[in-house]
Formats: sequence, structure tokens, C-alpha cells
Amino acid sequence: MDPEVKVDYEEPQAPAPVPDVDNLTIQGFIPTVSAAPTHTPTKTADQIRIYQSGATYRLYIYDTVNNVWKYSALS
Repeated sequence: MDPEVKVDYEEPQAPAPVPDVDNLTIQGFIPTVSAAPTHTPTKTADQIRIYQSGATYRLYIYDTVNNVWKYSALS
């Protein structure tokens, strides 16, 4: 006869839900400005800005190849 083998088994748990990412939560991580950026960023983290003026939202990204700010309108 084989000896009895006991195995501890735990039920797998569901992963934690991923929070929704929307414009309001992004604004906490990326600096928001009320005027279009014109400075030359010195750090990588300074190369992204959210522009907000009234109902207008734009995501600005600094183009390091051409040394200009470029934007995309957000809706």
C-alpha cells in the first residue's frame, strides 16, 4: 500500500481590478498648463504637458529631434 500524501491547496484569487484611466486621473500625473509650453525641457519628465483652456484640452509632447513642441487635441 502507498503511504498517504497530503497536499495543501489554496484556491486562486481573482486579480485586483485595474482602475480606469481618464483625463482627470492623468492630470494628477502630468503637469497641466494654461498656456502652450514654449520652454526647452531639461528633463525627460518635462517633455509632456496637458494644456487646458476652457473646454480645450491638448496633450503637448516635446520633439527632441526638431526641438519643437507638438500637440494632439484631446476630446
